[in-house]
Amino acid sequence: MRLQRREGESDWDFSTRLNQQVFESIYHCDYDFAPRAIERIVGLTPGSKLDQVGFLSPDIVCGFCHQVAFILAKALSNGGLNAKPLGVNGHVVTLAYIDGKPFVLDPDIGVGPIAYGDQMSDEAAHAYKTKLMDSTDQPPSPGLVRYMNKIVEAYATTEDDRPYFTLDWMSRIQIRQQRYILFVTVFAYGIGFLGLLLIFLCAVPGFKRRDT
Repeated sequence: MRLQRREGESDWDFSTRLNQQVFESIYHCDYDFAPRAIERIVGLTPGSKLDQVGFLSPDIVCGFCHQVAFILAKALSNGGLNAKPLGVNGHVVTLAYIDGKPFVLDPDIGVGPIAYGDQMSDEAAHAYKTKLMDSTDQPPSPGLVRYMNKIVEAYATTEDDRPYFTLDWMSRIQIRQQRYILFVTVFAYGIGFLGLLLIFLCAVPGFKRRDT
């Protein structure tokens, strides 16, 4: 019921309220979490596309943003707004048309609406910095600062932004990435095992080269 539109509620008030409610209702990452070495290696692998869809990127390591972006987009659409998830270079937000104009909302962080366009980076930087300062009574952790800065960088251009069509589509990407990481992990351990086996065999007297 809380995600339903109230009688007489404007587009702006409706989208702002839902963005904050979704933000307050979800699990938030440990921003100081460090991905495993194998995840960083896979994230840097050409063609893995991990850095494009918000999962296990070397810089954006959480992966919950696409789920909450879908929730917010669906709730806003149910309330009469044209809204959809939007990928912004490793992070996923919600693009909504408020009073006929495009805005982005980030329910993962609780930021927005921010006017969407090629000149939005300054407004985004201000919005995320304000959120960072307001979200804690203590100095923010290095991980949170780094996470926020990477998100702000994602707003530098709209050229690499892309829509996300369904949650199932995103889930299939996540599953493929997990399988890819498993494959690389098994392959790496296999190479390591063969290397150790070779060292062991070379150390066995029967396998040493003998002078004639």
